[in-house]
Amino acid sequence: MSLGLHVHLKKYGKGSGVFRYIHKNKSIRLLDKWIMVIGILSPIMTIPQIIEICVNQDANGVSVVTWSMYAVFAIFWLLYGIVHKSLPLIINSTLWIFFDICVAILSIVY
Repeated sequence: MSLGLHVHLKKYGKGSGVFRYIHKNKSIRLLDKWIMVIGILSPIMTIPQIIEICVNQDANGVSVVTWSMYAVFAIFWLLYGIVHKSLPLIINSTLWIFFDICVAILSIVY
């Protein structure tokens, strides 16, 4: 059975619904852990933008179209993550969708 893009990974933990992949190489396992952390932290870095808009009640210079399109593209990444059962990609995309929509809505409101 082909694992598609994940040819270097070994399937583990079938019953979970979202497969976990554990590599034999310790360095790659460490990278996998860091990707999970970065996948969560990178969208969270949008929070200062949201706070800035809310505190100043001004979204001047914030493009509704840009942030809306970020959300649309993140939806495709979410679908891709679901199809490939990639938990880091699913978490990252879900967070991006949430924060992108928040900024887009706030830029409309203010």
